[in-house]
Order: sequence, then C-alpha cells, then structure tokens
Amino acid sequence: MRLESTITSTDPHTFAASDALDLLDWKQTIFDLYAFIRHAPSPETAWERWRGVRDRLYADHPQSPIPADVRDAFDGCPFYDYDPAFRTIGRIEDRAPERRGIAVSTGGTFAFTRIGVVRFALAGAEH
Repeated sequence: MRLESTITSTDPHTFAASDALDLLDWKQTIFDLYAFIRHAPSPETAWERWRGVRDRLYADHPQSPIPADVRDAFDGCPFYDYDPAFRTIGRIEDRAPERRGIAVSTGGTFAFTRIGVVRFALAGAEH
C-alpha cells in the first residue's frame, strides 16, 4: 500500500508529512525486499530482485538519494555480475552498545549505535 500526502514543502530543509510517508514507503519496500530474499527460490533470483528493486527506488522514488533533476539520466546502479562464490552466511555476535558516527555524502556524520558484529568466511578467510 502506498500512502500519499497532498501537502508538500518547497523548503529543502523541511521534513513534511509527505516526506515522512515517502520515507515509510521506502522502508516498507526494503523490508518486503529482504523478506522475499530470505525465502527466494534461489540465491540468484534473490540477487536479481535486489538489483531490480534498488534500481527502481533510485530511479523513481521520492526518497531517492539521486537528485530529482538528474534522475532521468540514471541508468541503474553499477553491479558486478552474479557470482555464487561471493555468497556467504554471516553469524551475528552481540556487542556492548557503542555510539559511532558514519560519514555521509553531505560531509556530516550519521550517528548510530553498534550493537553487534557479523562474522563470515569468504574465499577461505574469516572476516
């Protein structure tokens, strides 16, 4: 279900009700995507869906990180071809909560709390 608001703001620093609804729609689309991936008939089918949904969100969604005035030129995210050798299963390990910051494209940081780590093997090495 897609919710829409008829109220929009022209101020780029305002987070309007329509923005909140768009963000919820983006998140729900991602939640649905990962639910599909967990139950996909094959890993390659899951990967193909993941690529398609992400490309569609970036190209068309109001919450796309691609500026609206250049989305017409967007030709899809660059991905490597599917390679089953890079498929791995991770083990989640709890950690004491730790506040961290992630650099973002605006030059600032996004604060989050690390609550765990993922361990996995790839190409014969533990990561």
